[in-house]
Amino acid sequence: MKRFFTAFLSCVVLFGLSFGGDEISGARGVKKFRGECAEALSEHFPSACGDLKAPFSPRLKLSNGDAEALDKIEKNPEIAEEELKEMSSEGKAAAFFRLGNIYYERGEYGRASEFYSKAVEINPLFFAARKNLGFVAALMGDEKLAEEELRVALALSGGSDAKILLWFCDRRSEKGDYSSALEFCNRAILYSPGNFSALRAKAWLLFKSGLYGECSALCASLLEDCGDSFDLWRVKISADLLSENFRGAEAACETLRILSMDNSSTNLILAKLLYDRGDYSRCSEVSSDVLKDSKDPKRALRLLCASLSAEGRYSEIIDACSNFTDEAETALCVAEACLKLGRDGEAERLFRAVLEKRPSCARAEFGLGKVLSKKGCTESLAEAETLFMAASSDEAFFVASSAEILKLRSRAGDIEGTLKAARALEKKNPSPEISAYVESLENFLKRRNK
Repeated sequence: MKRFFTAFLSCVVLFGLSFGGDEISGARGVKKFRGECAEALSEHFPSACGDLKAPFSPRLKLSNGDAEALDKIEKNPEIAEEELKEMSSEGKAAAFFRLGNIYYERGEYGRASEFYSKAVEINPLFFAARKNLGFVAALMGDEKLAEEELRVALALSGGSDAKILLWFCDRRSEKGDYSSALEFCNRAILYSPGNFSALRAKAWLLFKSGLYGECSALCASLLEDCGDSFDLWRVKISADLLSENFRGAEAACETLRILSMDNSSTNLILAKLLYDRGDYSRCSEVSSDVLKDSKDPKRALRLLCASLSAEGRYSEIIDACSNFTDEAETALCVAEACLKLGRDGEAERLFRAVLEKRPSCARAEFGLGKVLSKKGCTESLAEAETLFMAASSDEAFFVASSAEILKLRSRAGDIEGTLKAARALEKKNPSPEISAYVESLENFLKRRNK
């Protein structure tokens, strides 16, 4: 019987160690972290259409008389009424258009709208006037009029005006209709193949549409010619994270560091990627850089401490925490280091201090449970199991806490309790190892109860 329980204990210990139990390496925590970083990096992308402050001003073909009158009007808009009397209908439409442009450039959008309206009243097929009328309506916040006029203008252009297409792209994007926005963007690129704003917007829309592979490839292509576009770098990193192209994301973050275009967000991602693939020395280096200028240094400190812990550099963790202002976070990191160094008394004191201030901190509950389970006395083991049960309510600590509960119950000879905990773990995190363990427990109980 003793050998049987020893075998079970070894199995549970191996199971617990193989999964780990922290917010840095837990699978759900990693996925959440990458998702948050990707979304944060990809927000606030520049407009595809760009600035509307300058009016569209094409050269107009006019008779000599109309051209001369138009020159006078442009130099002195106040004499427009007198000059207009002698102009043809075509000339008058052109004059109203030019007057609209004058007020457009001055930022007097209401006056500009009046003159553009007069121009299209004379000539309903006046494309440039329709286009500018739509844009000044947008600048005044009249989205309904803007859309009406720009739809007419787009039709007059044969559906080929890239600026208007990109305006519609921006409006659909703002409403979250990324599929429609991408359609407008692709049409703009068709008629304006080298339009960088359109291509950059397409990369962002591919990301928002979940087409991460295409997004990353387009970003890489564009970055060959414009490597200083941080907007593109951050979208590429986001796409690579969510498509699990971690090498690509890591390479992009490293490139930003080389180009001195990095910031705390991209460096934090780089540190996490380095940690995930086991480059703990580099991770600690990058994490230290993030700590110097990060507005939210908690994750950086955790990564730094986790990477130092992975290399057994526990004393350095305590040093790293000495200048950190968040008392609870510092206490947790130092307590975990003390636990690794065998300074159990100090670790227990720190974990309990955190739980006094943050009673439901799963990380402190798990750490204190580990300290108490080492004591071996009945009272400490009972408290440890209670703490592990509490910590298991946090998904980041569920697997590791469940594994610790299995160890405690198995060591106490509580096979029924061990089986109950194992079944709960199998249901939440199925794996061949735990399924085999559950089956072994069930078979043992069947034999015992015969």
